[in-house]
Amino acid sequence: MPYFQIPRGKDFLSWPPFIAALAVIASALAISAARIVIREQEIRRERRAVEERIQSLQAERKRLEEAILALGSPEAVERVAKEKLNLKQPGEEVVVVVPEFKGPDAPASPPAIYEFIPTWLAELIRFLLR
Repeated sequence: MPYFQIPRGKDFLSWPPFIAALAVIASALAISAARIVIREQEIRRERRAVEERIQSLQAERKRLEEAILALGSPEAVERVAKEKLNLKQPGEEVVVVVPEFKGPDAPASPPAIYEFIPTWLAELIRFLLR
């Protein structure tokens, strides 16, 4: 049978182009299935991470609600909101006190050796005058 002729019946199943087409389709399906499995694993990991985050946020919310209840009064809640969250009422001004920065450009305090030299020198002179 010539190669360019499409066979009929059972001979079609053993025809090389048909087998090659089946191999390509099977490869594509295998690759697709592998990608689906990999993506499923990624989604499961993401879901676990999100569930853990939700649990931690729920615990944080519960802790904060208990802290609010423990404060007891709206004034106490307002004080904590101002101190810890830097919130303010409309019309209020916030004053921030920044501590003095002693960085590399700031003059450094004299080293302890300068404090030691006068006493050492005085002791040396006293020793030499004996």
